[in-house]
Amino acid sequence: MNKYKAQASQEGLVVFLIISNSNVLEVDRLEDLLEDEIECQKLSNHLRGVFVLGDGSQSSVELNKNATVLGDLIIVGGAICNSCCNFTSLGSTSFSINTSIVTVSNIHGNIVLESEGQQQGGQTQNTTIFFDGFENWGSGHCMHNGLWSSCNRGDGHLESHPHDYYNGTRALELDSHNADIDYLIKCVDLTTYTKAYTNFWWKKGGLDSGEYGKLDINTTTTGFVEIFSSGSGSSSYANKQIDITSYISSNTCLKFHALANGNSDNFFVDDFRIIGES
Repeated sequence: MNKYKAQASQEGLVVFLIISNSNVLEVDRLEDLLEDEIECQKLSNHLRGVFVLGDGSQSSVELNKNATVLGDLIIVGGAICNSCCNFTSLGSTSFSINTSIVTVSNIHGNIVLESEGQQQGGQTQNTTIFFDGFENWGSGHCMHNGLWSSCNRGDGHLESHPHDYYNGTRALELDSHNADIDYLIKCVDLTTYTKAYTNFWWKKGGLDSGEYGKLDINTTTTGFVEIFSSGSGSSSYANKQIDITSYISSNTCLKFHALANGNSDNFFVDDFRIIGES
């Protein structure tokens, strides 16, 4: 064979192999993108379904790829999906979900994602033990419809109000308390969990020096201990997460109360949550 023809044949074979390999790589990349899109849409569809079904609805979906949630966006690999609404996990609207079974819950219109995980895989399971977005209270003081363990308006206002809310259309407001004798208490059994947290959004309005909104905690063997204080002044809504693992007991109680002695002195709470980790 002519050496130039042989050389041309070999060069043609190399070019063919490069093109073929390039096509294989392109197909593999497209397959990966398609799988990313399928997982993204699967999670998005479950979120939409639970949102449409309303308060109390729940669904589980097996996620085969890691995902990132940024507000109302879901990102899986190279795929980005828009969905119905903002989501939360442990109170945050930006978080990652590892490959796992994901539970999607509608809690008073809020879409909450919890990764069930597999203990043998080194992951943990987070459970929302209690949630109140203060949307379903009646009109008046302490009208919580049985959601809380006990309530006392004291000498001021302790009610769900349709203003100065963080989420939804209402928030808990405490104001006009000349003496700190008001309280809103929720007690839960945490003994089946290895860790526990509380998460909520809060805001203070015009609190004078020495005034405050506070959160206390106790157990079956201890009295109430302060774990959060707003301080005085005014602020915008902020998120607060507190590790309450050291207070795990069969009757752990969390108590909101305030000293705010004028109508313009307020303490607000929204989307209060108690979370157990096992």
